[in-house]
Amino acid sequence: MVECTIILIFILNFFILLSKEDEIKYQNSFNRPFSSLIINKRFKTTINVPTFIYSINETIQNRVYQLYNTKGVQYLSKLKLPKEIVDLGEILKNNSFEFFILTKLETYENRNTSIKEKKKIKNDIKKAVYYAKKIMNTKEYKKSIQYFKEGEKEFSELDFIYMEGVLGIDVMYNIASNVHMRYPREIYLLCGENIGERDICRSLFNYLDNF
Repeated sequence: MVECTIILIFILNFFILLSKEDEIKYQNSFNRPFSSLIINKRFKTTINVPTFIYSINETIQNRVYQLYNTKGVQYLSKLKLPKEIVDLGEILKNNSFEFFILTKLETYENRNTSIKEKKKIKNDIKKAVYYAKKIMNTKEYKKSIQYFKEGEKEFSELDFIYMEGVLGIDVMYNIASNVHMRYPREIYLLCGENIGERDICRSLFNYLDNF
């Protein structure tokens, strides 16, 4: 009788340990450093909207809209946008690529997410990655890179002074309120000219390709 009791206690403790081990694995999985894969980890800047606007300074605000009306509209009109931005937009539901990936990964790691939902998340991520790569390979994207660099210089006086963590050029994008227009710009901030140029981009797409 005593031996049976000891055996039962041993078995019970074994399953308790297994349960704790699974919980630790789950917590470690959920707390994966997804933030290390995103734009603001590398550049300390973001183009996500909505974003915090500093307390309105009339002088700065007037300058922002003066620049937008005199130079911003003209600058944005020069951009050649690849048609793939429409396909990407349908997947992202008007969110940024960064926000989409983070929320999908976090939902996937949630223990309450069903197997069916996880399959859909994987499929959505696969599609988003596919179209992001296609955008980078378009001639329109490659031609836009020089415009991105010129715009960063042109509107640098507005860097971080009007919108928190936002470069002056991206303030122009924000005022234009065209989400699809931002996708090539966001991909450029993340990757530069191609996936292999920046470690953060290469790490992100390697991670997502193997997800």
